[in-house]
Amino acid sequence: MSQENVAIVHAAFRAFESDDMDGVLCLCDEDIEITQDAKLLGAPGHQHGHAGVREAFALWPDLWDDFRVEVLRIDDFGDHVMVATVNRGRGKGSGAPVEMPFTFLFSIRAGKIAEWRLFMSEEQALEAVGLSGVGVALSSENVDVMRRIVEAVGRRDYQAVLASLDPEVEIDDTDIPESTGTDSFLEWLARWDEAWESWRVEDVEVRAAGDDQAIALFRMVTTGKGSGIELTRADALVASFRGGKAVKLGYYNDQALALEAVGLRA
Repeated sequence: MSQENVAIVHAAFRAFESDDMDGVLCLCDEDIEITQDAKLLGAPGHQHGHAGVREAFALWPDLWDDFRVEVLRIDDFGDHVMVATVNRGRGKGSGAPVEMPFTFLFSIRAGKIAEWRLFMSEEQALEAVGLSGVGVALSSENVDVMRRIVEAVGRRDYQAVLASLDPEVEIDDTDIPESTGTDSFLEWLARWDEAWESWRVEDVEVRAAGDDQAIALFRMVTTGKGSGIELTRADALVASFRGGKAVKLGYYNDQALALEAVGLRA
């Protein structure tokens, strides 16, 4: 059931990003309870029901311009799902950039979000459900390493990528035979340059998948050689970790298959 819970929360964030409030509400229990950190100025400490959800989601865009939420990590704790985020925007009137980390803690009952709590830190969220320090440090480290790998690939800083790979890293891509070692990793990326005129990675989302895996979901945007035609594909990279290094990388052209491979759902 916990995998379904992660999928419910992930779908709620996607609906919010698309301004689909009805999509959010259909995932929330009619009697949902919302609690926000007392340190959040201007935010009510408690809200209830679907009306409370609308009020909570309307609060931040009312305070900031260009408001957006970036999901950094989703952690699965059975009936609870924790989401680490960074909220970004510009202050109303001042135009000053604002960036604030928040941690959401959701409780799922009967396939609906029944409780939603907002905290200023992950530690507070974990303490709230008696999980302080349990199973998070390792998965958090893996997510951080995965994010560094994908970001470094995107800016073509391959030496930075190699620093996060085990020397005998396994490369598994459906387009090429399986290979091993950091030289094979560099050869793998060289195939991208040979195949396309240009390529870039956009809209990266990284999620933990147990204690020893992480998955990165992103848009791969490529330009064909000769044709100049730009194509966009929803791809994914799955990494297995040992000792803080990626020991296996699996590339997927289908995000649903990648999520299924690590026991998650789209």
